[in-house]
Amino acid sequence: MSLAANQSDGEIAPAGTRSRLMFWILLAAISTLVLVYAVTRAFVWDEGYHLIAAQQISQGKLPYIDFCFPQTPLNAFLNGEIVKLFGQHWRPVHVVAALFSLGAVFLTANFMLRRFPEPRWRLACALTAAVFVGLNEVVIEFGTIGQAYGICLFFSVAAYRMALATPARVSLFPPLVCGLLAGVAAGSSLLTAPILPVLLIWIWVYDRVGLPWRKALAFIAGAAVAFLPVGWLFLKGPRQTFFNVVQYHALYRRADWPGATFHDAQVFLSWLDSTQALTLALLAMAGLIFIRKHSGWERDQRAEFYLAAWICAAVGAYLCTPHPTFGRYFIFLTPFVTILAMAGLYAVASQLGYDARPAWPAWTAGGLMTLMLAPAAVNSTSATTWPEYEKVARKVAEVAPPGAKLFADEVVYFALQRNPPPGMEVSYTHVITMPPEQEKLFHIVSEPELKSQIGRHEFGAVQSCSDPMMDRFGLPGPYRYKVDLDDCTIFWGERPK
Repeated sequence: MSLAANQSDGEIAPAGTRSRLMFWILLAAISTLVLVYAVTRAFVWDEGYHLIAAQQISQGKLPYIDFCFPQTPLNAFLNGEIVKLFGQHWRPVHVVAALFSLGAVFLTANFMLRRFPEPRWRLACALTAAVFVGLNEVVIEFGTIGQAYGICLFFSVAAYRMALATPARVSLFPPLVCGLLAGVAAGSSLLTAPILPVLLIWIWVYDRVGLPWRKALAFIAGAAVAFLPVGWLFLKGPRQTFFNVVQYHALYRRADWPGATFHDAQVFLSWLDSTQALTLALLAMAGLIFIRKHSGWERDQRAEFYLAAWICAAVGAYLCTPHPTFGRYFIFLTPFVTILAMAGLYAVASQLGYDARPAWPAWTAGGLMTLMLAPAAVNSTSATTWPEYEKVARKVAEVAPPGAKLFADEVVYFALQRNPPPGMEVSYTHVITMPPEQEKLFHIVSEPELKSQIGRHEFGAVQSCSDPMMDRFGLPGPYRYKVDLDDCTIFWGERPK
């Protein structure tokens, strides 16, 4: 489909090459911004243990079996291949994550360009959707790091797009691929797992060729293929796999969060403090009301938007159940809320008399969303980044005796290209106390044991950026020297007895 801008009345309408160029220029500009951020400032402390998992996998080790990794493994396997191919550095991992996020931006915008029910609004909605997703502060901050946010965004939206192709087709290939895509998202992070049943039910209900049960089986088969790595790991180590995928989250995840309930309540209300999130939510609600009341759109057209709404409802409700939960988890709603928000933008603009002139509403909404990114951009200039941790890592390497055992944050181990001591791949697991044989089986080391090792001066150097952790371990303890570097502290050398 070709689209162009009618310059005489400010209207974005169907026609020639200029509008296609406009679409690709905007995507290129967003891509440049996101990629530059990914290789310069993108950093989240929690990505450390994901990168350690990639480091271990690149050396031939297996998650669950050889080290603790309380996540589904597909993103870790991908990152392991990236490390193996490009060397142990965070930038290649960030680039791939950013490209996945940008793929989700394209798929969302392309949906508007091809399937928005009002042809005159297709380019306007495509451009606005690209801005709403691509310049969303949460997508930029978390869709560009080593965790699974980027890959899950892409495969979730890809599964949604493939689901839309299934109702009118006799072929079982679309539902098979749809299940595979949704399964890859869930196989990278179980935070996206509710998308699987939502798509399955939608494919069954909206089938138009009389093959609902066959398509459902094809979908399930595709999803099962995506979970073959988990099944393989379960066969190799059933107890370890069950612990990492299920038991850790069910029993131990909030062990170190006595105030998790209050924290969760703050997260549930945090969208009211974000102008971007609030704008998206209000437009999405307006869009959903419009779709329900508007009789001009065909049933099948409305069904595509209802599917986005059901995904938002199911995933949003599910993301309220982890304790603690975090605002970043709701990143997976962004493309689907944006789809509803485009219907809301059309509804509001129509009420204001701009239904035949989409340019002004599109530029206004996109411009405001871009301006709303400014506070996050300013705040990011003072945030911790990878180069700062690389400086900490260099200092650790300088003061630690050669070949000495180290106690450090996961990001420092990765920056040093050093393997953590066994059981120290995920620092969150230190709060778990089990019988020694279980700790060995699940590759964890408890805080009492670590405190004992520090007291015996088993570590040539100890590094931490957490004051509470240092207090719990009684540091400096036996260590003679101490240096503060940014927000981190490094201890080394044995105190004279």
